[in-house]
Amino acid sequence: MKIILEINDNEKADTIINFLNQNPYIKIKNIENIKRKKKSIDMDQIFGLWQKRTITKEEIREKAWGY
Repeated sequence: MKIILEINDNEKADTIINFLNQNPYIKIKNIENIKRKKKSIDMDQIFGLWQKRTITKEEIREKAWGY
C-alpha cells in the first residue's frame, strides 16, 4: 500500500517522518527529489487506425466537439 502525505509545516513533517522511521515495516521515499520526465506524444503515431484515411486532427476535433 502506498500513502502520500502533503504536510505544509516542515517541523511537523519532520516529527511524522521520525515517528514513521521507527517502524521497520514502513519504507519512506522522498518524492520531492524525484524528477519526472515530461513525455511528449506524437499524435500521428498513436492513431494508426487513421493512417490510411485522408482526415486531419482538426476535422476529427470538429466532428467530435462541433467547433
